[in-house]
Amino acid sequence: MDIKNLHQVGEKTSKILNKLGIFTDDDLINYYPYRYNVYNFSNELIDNSTLIINVIIESNPIVSYIKKNFNRLSFRARYNERIFNVVIFNRAYLKTNLTIGKNITIIGKYDFKKNIFTSSDIKFNVTNGQIEPVYHLTKGITNNLVSKSSNRQPAMGVRNWCIACIHYRFILHVVRKEERGNSMEINMTLDAPVEFLYHELIESALADIRQQVGKKISWSDLPGYTYEKTWTTGKVAKMHIDSAVPGQKYGYTMTTSDQRFV
Repeated sequence: MDIKNLHQVGEKTSKILNKLGIFTDDDLINYYPYRYNVYNFSNELIDNSTLIINVIIESNPIVSYIKKNFNRLSFRARYNERIFNVVIFNRAYLKTNLTIGKNITIIGKYDFKKNIFTSSDIKFNVTNGQIEPVYHLTKGITNNLVSKSSNRQPAMGVRNWCIACIHYRFILHVVRKEERGNSMEINMTLDAPVEFLYHELIESALADIRQQVGKKISWSDLPGYTYEKTWTTGKVAKMHIDSAVPGQKYGYTMTTSDQRFV
């Protein structure tokens, strides 16, 4: 399906997504994040350590223009009972969104001696443990645009929704996230009947094999099956079906030139 025909995408957004090589619903589903930001809130202020904390704005922000294309935004914020100065650079455009009494999330380092929090980023409406996919972008495209475009696609049908779940794109509710070295495990709770979900997942895998390989196989042939998948962007991956038991489990390993998903 052409990307412009998807739910709430339209002509304007589709032209922007085309810059990333996204022309169809399959391109959108398979446009993977290159990493994830995990927002685990800090329990206390630690001197000169990278922290993620929720604060309440205590003063109107002030913007200072140091030189062309370089500005400094500052305001006072409260964390628990402590009030300190927050400084962030090249975020003048956030001024109107930073109002007194507003709860925001700031990321950066705190200097106890100077009582200054030097922030590298400011987030709105972030919850503890939230996982944010980060995509490769180009001019005119934001991370938020790509993420919203994919997450608006319930109308793409249950089959595509299930495929997206496999690829960690439509995460409805993240229960737990664990990191072990360079690996990441994501457990999800999906609002769908077990039998129906596994049926759609396995049928989607069979359909993908027919499209990529031109071969029709049965459910019983899936465990251990390996094939090569090529996207419209030219990216190639080796797909290996680890397990496929209707109503019980489904697993696969996808290996590209720079990533491995299990």
